[in-house]
Amino acid sequence: MPIQVISGLDAMKIRKSNPVAQWPNRGRANRFEPIARPQITNSFRLEPGSTVFTVGSCFARNIEAELQRQGFLIPSRDLFKTTEFQGFNHSIINNFSVPSIYNEFSWALEAAGTFKANDNIIEVGANKFIDLHLLSSIRPASFDVVIKRRAALSTYYKSVTEVSTIIITLGLSEVWFDNQTECYLNSSPLPKVIDRFPKRFELHVLNYIEIISYLTKTIDLINETSDTLPNFLLTVSPVPLFATHREMDVAIANTYSKSVLRTAIEEIVFNYDNASYYPSYESVMLSDRKHAWMDDQIHVTPEIVGVQVMRLVDAFCGGNGSTLSREQVIERSRLPMTRAKRVEFFNAYSEQYSSDPEFALEFARHLNTVGQHKRSLILLDMIELDANAIVVKATALRKSKQFQEAFDLLSPAVDGMSKNPEVWQELVALFLDQNDPIRAQAFVAKWLTAMPGAAANTFRRCAILFLQTDTGTAKAYFQKALNLNPENDFLKKELSKLQELEIP
Repeated sequence: MPIQVISGLDAMKIRKSNPVAQWPNRGRANRFEPIARPQITNSFRLEPGSTVFTVGSCFARNIEAELQRQGFLIPSRDLFKTTEFQGFNHSIINNFSVPSIYNEFSWALEAAGTFKANDNIIEVGANKFIDLHLLSSIRPASFDVVIKRRAALSTYYKSVTEVSTIIITLGLSEVWFDNQTECYLNSSPLPKVIDRFPKRFELHVLNYIEIISYLTKTIDLINETSDTLPNFLLTVSPVPLFATHREMDVAIANTYSKSVLRTAIEEIVFNYDNASYYPSYESVMLSDRKHAWMDDQIHVTPEIVGVQVMRLVDAFCGGNGSTLSREQVIERSRLPMTRAKRVEFFNAYSEQYSSDPEFALEFARHLNTVGQHKRSLILLDMIELDANAIVVKATALRKSKQFQEAFDLLSPAVDGMSKNPEVWQELVALFLDQNDPIRAQAFVAKWLTAMPGAAANTFRRCAILFLQTDTGTAKAYFQKALNLNPENDFLKKELSKLQELEIP
């Protein structure tokens, strides 16, 4: 992939106009906690009720189950209605690696891509055979049964040519290679198979070049054989490696695996107009772990899966009707709005969603802005008081003139030299509201000590706070901010206004 080049001026314009360009602070509308919702860029429409082909790791099974409940047609579910797969758990068709995904499409769609049964189906007991390219959790069966399963699976993969949307979830880069067939497997062979053929199988850790090669071949093959040009929605499964075969911590092996897969997808999306990326990996990994993971810390909770699919449906089905889904309500509650629009929005949804913890926090924040601080405190008493809610509650207490309670709430963050500017800003405001500018300035000094690299931003924020009570201090802070950031037009304008006020 060529280096992406953006001119300096364009880059600055993009940053200023992009509402999600900056990492969010705790205490403000926070799209990453407790459940992360990175912005989704959709380049196509997913038609309601349409057929969606899903392939990949177990997260793909989670996605397709929710999509089916949403009314989409899922070919993989039809596979389990066949005699060959009836009664099996849906996870047995999980496909964990890019080469293995390519294998299945190649065998199904290419004229010369015939699956070689004698090489890929081996006997492991008396009239007991396994398909090396299916998960080893499938119990061995007779050769005829295994061949019929392979034929049914091939029919399923051929159906990809008739769909308009294909979701591919990539899982891992630590894969097994069969020296006899010169082909990658889907998962590790049974230990007794490795013992029987000690030189046949090897563990390969794929690099970026190998991954992008197989992924490109897969998409090119489907594009060439499909009835119409399909849309690809690519994701990286958040489900980690269960175990690594390398001499390192599984966490380190997993980070490499996910990183190289995510990098390969970036190039695919850059090169193919019909490919998009859905940030399921970022969504889960950035979410609070107690919300994101089941007790095994491997599988994603139904709550998070539901959030992912609902966001996917909202984004790709163009859900702009008069009725918003729960996910749309949560996300819109965090967007910048005019005061009038914000009042209208929360009036419309407060009764329906005020008991929802995520909505309740944003609703409490809104109530603070419209002066309903007592009502805000009632809402906040109903939800977990995390690092985001603390600042909102401190604001409500301050505005209700419960100054000591607000200070007690913020003190632990101060003692820990918090890196959250919202905490420090609230403390400065707390003492200004008590007509105590000396202590307010003392906390400005502590703020600068806690966050020395953000001094310009600290001075700017404090200048705005002091404008209402002490224009001299405000002017001094604006000047210090401008000295550190001399090209900032906002600071220049504010200083100019203050200087005009001083003219007799």
